[in-house]
Amino acid sequence: LALKPSSLGVESKSITLQQFETLRESAPALNWVRTLGIVEELRAIKDAGEIEAIRNSVRIAERAYEMFRSMLRPEDTEKELADAMEGYLRRAGASGSAFPVIVGVGERSALPHCQPSGKRVEEDDFLLLDWGARGPLYQSDLTRVFPAPDPGDAARRRQRAKVETRLRKIYTVVLEAQ
Repeated sequence: LALKPSSLGVESKSITLQQFETLRESAPALNWVRTLGIVEELRAIKDAGEIEAIRNSVRIAERAYEMFRSMLRPEDTEKELADAMEGYLRRAGASGSAFPVIVGVGERSALPHCQPSGKRVEEDDFLLLDWGARGPLYQSDLTRVFPAPDPGDAARRRQRAKVETRLRKIYTVVLEAQ
């Protein structure tokens, strides 16, 4: 018996009673037993090859981040940066982004799953980047908050230095907590 889950409308971890009845009618000789968490439990422990695949996905994302940081300009918008990161991920070796890239400038960085907008990096003192690489077997998920690039204005430069000092203090507290 070869049934494709999608042919039954099964797209999630659970199925409807109607889908279950269709399966049972299609394979009456089978004894259908409800199970929960079997696959999840087996997948919880990774072998050496899987760990290396995860690390590779992270390395790809880190290479893309280096490209991103080197090309970041104060006049860039959240949308432009999110689009650029998609390209950097592919150039770094990913088959694509693990999920839609999130770029949030200033107060927008606090929005969960922030949709990239036309807000420019120069409009605030820091930005958030949330991205991941899709590798052959595993995907990565990284998040960074960092000071925006120097806009060239002396007053803004002093403000950014204060923000950077504060971010370093917060980073140290979080690192020690880990």
